[in-house]
Amino acid sequence: MKFDMSAAWSEAMAMVRANREVLLVVAGIFFFLPAVLQGFVMPPLQDLLTTSDPEAMQQQLGAFYGRYGWLFLLVVLAQIAGTLALLVLLRDQRRPTVGEAIRQGFVGLLPVLGAYLLLGVAMFVAIVVVVFASLAAPVAGAVLSLIAAVGLVYVMTRLSLLLPVIAIEQLRNPLAALRRSWAETRGNVGRLLVFFLLLFVAYMVVLLVIGMITSALGMLLGEAGALIVASVVSGLIAAIATMIFTAVQAAVHRQLAEPAPRAAEPTGL
Repeated sequence: MKFDMSAAWSEAMAMVRANREVLLVVAGIFFFLPAVLQGFVMPPLQDLLTTSDPEAMQQQLGAFYGRYGWLFLLVVLAQIAGTLALLVLLRDQRRPTVGEAIRQGFVGLLPVLGAYLLLGVAMFVAIVVVVFASLAAPVAGAVLSLIAAVGLVYVMTRLSLLLPVIAIEQLRNPLAALRRSWAETRGNVGRLLVFFLLLFVAYMVVLLVIGMITSALGMLLGEAGALIVASVVSGLIAAIATMIFTAVQAAVHRQLAEPAPRAAEPTGL
C-alpha cells in the first residue's frame, strides 16, 4: 500500500480531537511533569560549559552527565512508557481505561529497550568499521561515513513503526518487532522520510518562535521567573508535540499495517 501523507495527518488530528481528554492526562504525567522536573533540577548545559578547550569541555560534559544521568534515564523511560500508553489509547479497539493503557505502556517497555539494544549493537559495529576504515584509508573512511549516515536515516525510517508494533500489535519479541516494522514500511521509505522531515521542520519553526517569546518573558521576569517560564513551556511543548507525533505514528501504522497471524508470533524475551 502506498502511504498517503495527507490522509495520515488528517486521521492523526481526528484521533487527537476525539481522545484529547485522556491523551492530555497521559501526556501530562509522562511528558509535562518530567520535563518540568528536569528544568528545575538540571542547570542549563550551556552555563556549565565554561571553556572552549576540547579536553576540558569533555571533562565538564562527563561530570554533567555523571551527576544527572539518573534523571535522564528516568525521563527517557517515562517517555517511552508514555508513548506506548498513548498508542494503546489511540488504537486499541477494546477502549482501555487510562490505567490499563499505562499498564500496557510499562509492559511494552522491556521489548522496546531490547530492540534499542539490538540497534545499539548494530550501530556500534558500524561505527567501529568506519573508524578502522578511516585510520587505514582516510578517503575510504569518508566514503564509508557518508554511506553510514545515509544508511542510518534509511534504517530509522524503516523502523519508525517499532513502537506502534509493540503497543498496538502487542509483539513482545524485540527482533520480531523490528522485522515487523521493517516489513510494514516496505516501499514507502521516501514518502515516510519526506513526511517526517516536514513534521520536523514545522516543529523547529514553532519551537523557534516559542523560544523567542519565552526569552522575552524571561528577561522581564528575572532569573527565577525565567526558570519557571522555561520549565513550564518546555513541558507543554514536550507534551503537545509528543501527543501529535504519537497520533501520527498511530495513523501511519493504521495505513501500512497488514493483519499478522497472532499464533505465529514469537514469544517475548
